[in-house]
Formats: sequence, C-alpha cells, structure tokens
Amino acid sequence: MPSSSMSSSITFTVSISALLTVSFIIFPCHGISRRVVTNICSQTQTQELCIDILEGDPFTNAADLPSLSLISLGILQDRADDNYNIFSQFSANTTDPALNNAFDDCVKIYQDIQDKVRADHGLSLNRQFKDITDLGELIQPTNTCQNGIPNSIPTADVSQDMVLKIQIAAFVNQYVLDQSA
Repeated sequence: MPSSSMSSSITFTVSISALLTVSFIIFPCHGISRRVVTNICSQTQTQELCIDILEGDPFTNAADLPSLSLISLGILQDRADDNYNIFSQFSANTTDPALNNAFDDCVKIYQDIQDKVRADHGLSLNRQFKDITDLGELIQPTNTCQNGIPNSIPTADVSQDMVLKIQIAAFVNQYVLDQSA
C-alpha cells in the first residue's frame, strides 16, 4: 500500500508543478510579497518557520494568491504522504501488537487526511476557496495519532510539522478567500 501512496504523491506533485509552470507562463505575475507571507504566517504557532516554508518553495516568488493556495496544499500533501509512509513502515516493522495497532490507526488517519487534502486541492484548482473548510479539522486526527504512540517512539517532530503545515494551508486558503471576496 505505501507504494501506491508514493505513486499518488509523485503524480500529485508532478501535476502541481506542471500546472504552476503553465500558469506562470500564461499569466505572469509579480509574486507574493513578504508582507502577505508574514501576514499569513503571523497566525501560526511558529511564524518564522512558516515564512521559511512558504518562501522556501521555488514557486512562491512568482505565485499569485490562487497559486499560493495550491502551493500550500502541495506542501501539506507532501507532509501527509511522508507521515503515511513513516507510520506504514513503523507498522510493518514492529512486533509489538499494541504498537502495531497504534501505528495502523495512524496509517488510517493519514490515509483519510491524504484524501481530504486531495479533495481540497481539486477545490482550489476550481477556485472554490469557500468550500475548503476542513483544513483546521485535520489537527485533531493528527493529535489523536500522536497521542496513541508512546513517548519513547520518535514521532513527535513529524506530528508537530504536520500541525504547522495544516495551519499554513488553512491560513493561506482563508487569506485567499478573504482577498477574493
């Protein structure tokens, strides 16, 4: 199952890259300003890290607001795919039945998150930003997964990174919606 997810992730990433490249050629723009990124990131838990993540994406400098929505969802999708693969590997490699159950629960959680982010990506492609309403709700299942794993297992960092990327996507899409109103 992880290979199917990885294939989907690669296809998803390639389609975003191709779409953004074509849109930048057809609709050249001046890009997202540092002020906009700072405004969006000021709402997250770690503003500087959020700025680094958004400005670290090579497409942000030339993006318009609808493209920034796609970029943020792509960043979130990549983290969800990575977490899905991490927990799948943990599940496949553990011999402890209790840990196996906890990891399997996380795999299911991240599979659901992947599906929701893909659906939101479709909404963003169609510029239906008002219908992207479930991003903030993805924090709870992320925390549920982490809370089911013993502290001795090093997964807290990937869960915290997931929460930050959920916040980034949620705040970017809210900003895009507010600006398009």
